[in-house]
Amino acid sequence: GGGGGGPVLWTGCRVAATISTTFAAVEEHPEEMPGPKISAPVAVLAQRKRKLVNFVYGEVEPESVAAILDVVQPRDGEVFVDLGSGAGKVVLSAALLYPNLRAARGFEMMRGYMADAERATRLLQDAESVMAPVTWVQGDFVELFPGGTNFSADQGDRIGWDDATIVFICSTCFEEEQMAAIAVCADRLPGGTRLVTLDKMLPSAQFQVIAVVQCGGSWGDTEAYVHIKREQPTSSSAAEDQEEK
Repeated sequence: GGGGGGPVLWTGCRVAATISTTFAAVEEHPEEMPGPKISAPVAVLAQRKRKLVNFVYGEVEPESVAAILDVVQPRDGEVFVDLGSGAGKVVLSAALLYPNLRAARGFEMMRGYMADAERATRLLQDAESVMAPVTWVQGDFVELFPGGTNFSADQGDRIGWDDATIVFICSTCFEEEQMAAIAVCADRLPGGTRLVTLDKMLPSAQFQVIAVVQCGGSWGDTEAYVHIKREQPTSSSAAEDQEEK
């Protein structure tokens, strides 16, 4: 039941309780988690990339994810991505709240956090939770976007995010250079794409802010900026505009 991809079986409060219980179970067995949160190769990579990568970790409360997505209004068949998904709570909240999404996908560089996300996903699936298909991708999300500033063609079978129609970015601690690199990628997404940032707006003239939502997180309250990608004029109308000049 339920049209439009809206909340069918879940509320923000119920999702929050489920996420909390699930991650409590994940944290009960730290011996099952592989290695440190940040591996030595990733630390070296961070040194090399400087301000294009940020490893400060914070989490958004599931109730806030629900409030933000209530503004975004995900529709059936859309693709939700979280850039810098950490332990995966935002992605899993979206997948539970909107089970008719075509995909809910998280991108994370740190293997330890992604292992937490994978285990939480298995626990939810084992409990037969109704949720959208969830995928976790380890890697630099800027390098995984075709046409982006740092795109690397040598990605093996790792999936990118150029099919995203809803993008979430916990950008509180992101530097200007990283936001600019994200904007280069986001500018290639189709008109109508919604993009959410925290604390700072996306530096792109192709996106306009349509709402500001108060958002709770592990670092305290902040503001979530809900953007929408402007619809691009068709080539014929652009030609007509040029003729009129």
